Amino acid sequence: PPYVFNDGKVDQRGRFIIGASTANFANPEPNGGLFRLDPDLSLTKLDSGIHFSNSPCWAPDGKTFYFSDSLINTTYAYDYDVESGKVSNRRPFVNTSELGGLPDGATVDADGRYWVAVFRGGKIAAYMPDGTLGQIIDMPVPLASSVAFGGPDLDRLYVTSISHDVTQGDDGDHEDDDEAGYLFVIEGLGVRGIREPLFAG
Repeated sequence: PPYVFNDGKVDQRGRFIIGASTANFANPEPNGGLFRLDPDLSLTKLDSGIHFSNSPCWAPDGKTFYFSDSLINTTYAYDYDVESGKVSNRRPFVNTSELGGLPDGATVDADGRYWVAVFRGGKIAAYMPDGTLGQIIDMPVPLASSVAFGGPDLDRLYVTSISHDVTQGDDGDHEDDDEAGYLFVIEGLGVRGIREPLFAG
């Protein structure tokens, strides 16, 4: 079935892991999945049964992989084989329903906390490695879309946002959200990120 690729990251060995989402926004079906693009440009399907893919990132040791199906507000954790690039043992990790939105872009800090933009919820949430909620940051806009650590010391959290929600048929600006679509930076969190690897192909 047709699908669209959405959100990817590179693992410790230079492989590009990317999610695929259903192309049917009106009546979403779980025909998306998870794929691995190796440095030799071969493409391998790793998992299926995903509606809207998001949030790929790894624990600091590379052995746990996080990936979300945003339609059902659920982030999964997988066992990740760093040597082979294979995933296994998918299990629910967190559900962002209680925060009023869905998991979008995500990253992990050096201590293993999982940071995720809660799209429509106007929040950034940090979860501990055991899945408990550790911190919430309220954003001035509802459609925070992704997060990444940057700066010389990787201690600044950059947050992207968008001005309209295409999945809800909303193609106009949020008139009350003057900063919708801005890029934000959050400082003073007391945490550091992990430098992202580059694709080896």
